Amino acid sequence: MNKLNISSNTKELINITKNILDPSKFGKKLIFIRSCENMGSLSGCLTGWLDAKLSDYGRKQAKYLSIEYFANFHSKQFSNFYLSDLIRAKETAEMCMGYDTDIKYQTLPELREINFGDKEGYFYDGLPKEEKEKLNKINNKFLSGESWLDVKYRCIKFLSTMSYFDEKTAFNKKNNVDLVFTHGGFITSFLYTKSIKSLPPNGSVIIVSLSDNLEQDKGKIKSLLNEFSKLYNCTDESYNDVLFNKYNPCFEEYLDKCVKDIEFVYNLPDMTEELL
Repeated sequence: MNKLNISSNTKELINITKNILDPSKFGKKLIFIRSCENMGSLSGCLTGWLDAKLSDYGRKQAKYLSIEYFANFHSKQFSNFYLSDLIRAKETAEMCMGYDTDIKYQTLPELREINFGDKEGYFYDGLPKEEKEKLNKINNKFLSGESWLDVKYRCIKFLSTMSYFDEKTAFNKKNNVDLVFTHGGFITSFLYTKSIKSLPPNGSVIIVSLSDNLEQDKGKIKSLLNEFSKLYNCTDESYNDVLFNKYNPCFEEYLDKCVKDIEFVYNLPDMTEELL
């Protein structure tokens, strides 16, 4: 895979977006937008499923994206709008899109951040060293919460809800560009096999192209999802390395096939000194 194209150049982001929105082209693209800074992350606590609102700085980030990026496009140029049901994602989307009442968001719990379980709301700096080390361990399950395997399961469930196939299950012969307002953990899990190994900064925009033949393994993955659905968010005692080693390679292989390429990663510039 080519080296990731990471930049804070807004003009470059706009040009790339204009290019992929060209109606004469064919393909399926996702534009992930990570929710902007929220009150939980500002305070340094673990804010997975906690419903924290955007901080003042987070609102500044969303307003910047609205004025400097999204104002260059019309909402009708995008095919679908997907949204996590957590309030920080909703506020990010609404501000970014200028509170456009014509937009019909598909609000999905599958797009949530990871559930930190009994560590929700804990201050990261106050955790013991061994607990900090567990946070990014791919095979760790948070007590009464989720594992990263659970998040990958939700990533694949999200893919299965998307409407880009015709009734004969063939890839639609048109250009589709969807906006996805979600969270850092979800984005990282979705793109982990494509060199996104750490959380993108708040307000990041990541443009992804999907494979043209996503139906290829649909039957196999559907069966696997049905099987894993009985284990999703399973009790902590039943989660073990055997379960992880069985499903994680399959989930990663499928996600790797689904994502053709990461075309651009945009990180917001520092706006600490800028006024709202």
